[in-house]
Amino acid sequence: MGGYKERVQDTRGQHRAEWIGWLAVVAAGLLLLMPGVFSIPPVDRDESRFAQASSQMVQSDELGDWIVPRIQDTARLNKPPLIYWLQAGSVSLGQATGLYEKTERWGVLPTNGIGWYRLPSVVSAIIAGLLTYMLALRVLGGHVLGATLAGLCIVACPMVLWDARQARADQMLLACTTLAMLGLHSVWSNRNDPVAGWGGWFALWVGIGLGVMTKGPITPMVVALACIALSATGDGWRWIRRTRPMFGVLLVLAVVGAWVALVMREVGAGAYLRIVFDETIGRSGSAAEGHWGPPGYHLVLLALMLWPMSLVIADAVVGAFKERKPSELVGGRFSRVMARVRGLDPRARFLLAWVVPSWIVFETVSTKLPHYVLPLYPALAVLGVRYVVRTTGWVGLLGVLIWFVLGIGVVALPIAGMRWLDFAGSDGERVLVYAMGGVALVALGVSVVHVMRARVLVGVMSAVISMGITSSMIFAVVLPGVRTPWVTARVMQEIERVDPEGQRTLAAVGYQEDSLVFSTGGRIQRVGGKRAAAWLGAFGDGLMVIDKRKIESVGGEDAVRVLAEVSGFNYSNGEWVDVLIIERGGEHGE
Repeated sequence: MGGYKERVQDTRGQHRAEWIGWLAVVAAGLLLLMPGVFSIPPVDRDESRFAQASSQMVQSDELGDWIVPRIQDTARLNKPPLIYWLQAGSVSLGQATGLYEKTERWGVLPTNGIGWYRLPSVVSAIIAGLLTYMLALRVLGGHVLGATLAGLCIVACPMVLWDARQARADQMLLACTTLAMLGLHSVWSNRNDPVAGWGGWFALWVGIGLGVMTKGPITPMVVALACIALSATGDGWRWIRRTRPMFGVLLVLAVVGAWVALVMREVGAGAYLRIVFDETIGRSGSAAEGHWGPPGYHLVLLALMLWPMSLVIADAVVGAFKERKPSELVGGRFSRVMARVRGLDPRARFLLAWVVPSWIVFETVSTKLPHYVLPLYPALAVLGVRYVVRTTGWVGLLGVLIWFVLGIGVVALPIAGMRWLDFAGSDGERVLVYAMGGVALVALGVSVVHVMRARVLVGVMSAVISMGITSSMIFAVVLPGVRTPWVTARVMQEIERVDPEGQRTLAAVGYQEDSLVFSTGGRIQRVGGKRAAAWLGAFGDGLMVIDKRKIESVGGEDAVRVLAEVSGFNYSNGEWVDVLIIERGGEHGE
């Protein structure tokens, strides 16, 4: 009887510990990701495009505008609609509760309520952290502290800290892919259990369906490549039946097919299929919008983007192969490699099957952006934590040095930003940044000491604390307070000063960033330089936002009235710009 009570108490204690870990990941996600969401101005270019399309859904009563996202009059079908629907729902909720107007002016510069469009990304990132925590609990056999660290490393890594504050689809994709892979892990780990429940395969297909509606083929690609890798490295193919593929494919086709049919009715089958081809095969063969990178691009960036867990990723992979079961190595080189993989601990093999095939694909395609490999981060975080909780040895000195230098660089970033980006905050805010930077450096130093003493788990946890302090500096104080990169927000300040009622017609010449379209509520017209003079002639009370280098297209500064000038750095194209706000001369005070 005593043994039974002890087991019950142990079980209850484990459940309490797991709930504490769950709450820790949620609390850390909110603390790390919410600062700056409502105060950082709209970012070019993708975020402003997503937000504008979602804004037009909110403003429209037409069903077709909810089926086909649009930016002004142009259809935006390069991404499926789920993220637009979530953003539109978030904004509608804010407006219905009266909170939208209260948060619209939280920033120093105009934001046009961009924070409400970002909330689905924040929530998705926290969900991804929780799903990573749940996966780590299974892989680590209930090790709550290690699982908590895995979840924290997702919500605290630089890639997520930045991207979760963007009104884009990538955090939703991260959450959907993690859900699908958590479901796949449940099916795969119970592949020999004839009475296994339905929760695993149901989560798998829900994740795939939502992933397809978020960003097309990425989630099913990751899942399919993982299944192929697992089957080819020792599990055979029969276990895949346990995923209920017929049911799952029909479910996904039912959800996605209904929307695709409606889209084809709106824009035509040929036009939509061309868009799908350009976004998949086209991006694989050539770099879209100049986003090119050589093979190894993502591997190099991983050291920073998954900091601090990047410290141990290489050691985790090597360690997984060192602990493999001995097996006879016969045949050619490929056969010997496969024999080594089959000897891996099954949990490590699942994580590597998640990462390696898809990573090769992302490194191979021509179009590259840092967030493309984000759906693989949960597996890397769990693989890293698995190594951390098992190791009692040293981490390579060179790796620690690179890791430490990157940490110092991240901590120094907000201080450098205040110096070089025209920080307009108060002296008290400057002192706060310096003080928080000092605390972050101390936490980073503590983490290095622990790592060098082979206490890697404590060291990485201290580094997470350092990253949390640093992110608060960057996103809560520095980015909302600098002026140089926020050209559009400062232009909007001047437009509101000149036209406080917001009634005058607007045009943009030369400087035509998407943030300008979003910040004006889609009112601004993009006008080519050859039509600029004619536009001013046609709209007597119109305001024109024009790149100073294009001023000759309207006859020079002497031919118009210059109402304001804004100078800054256009990070979208890497150029310094001078933007004028002008109106026609004559009756406006030539």
